[in-house]
Amino acid sequence: MATVVELKGMPALCQLLANTHRIPVGVDHVEVNPYPRPGPIIDRRNGWTTYVVKLNGDAVGFTNGPLK
Repeated sequence: MATVVELKGMPALCQLLANTHRIPVGVDHVEVNPYPRPGPIIDRRNGWTTYVVKLNGDAVGFTNGPLK
């Protein structure tokens, strides 16, 4: 996976999203939820559980777990 990024928590995710989308991003703009609901499920491609990352309600990526 060419776009895998290791993050150390929600602040790092917010910083990555702010840099990527060139907008201010705070923790109140970001959701990380099981995917699909009620999920999470194991992704057969990589063996990870799957969570969707949403920025202001729009899906922008996936993680292998919730972030704190």
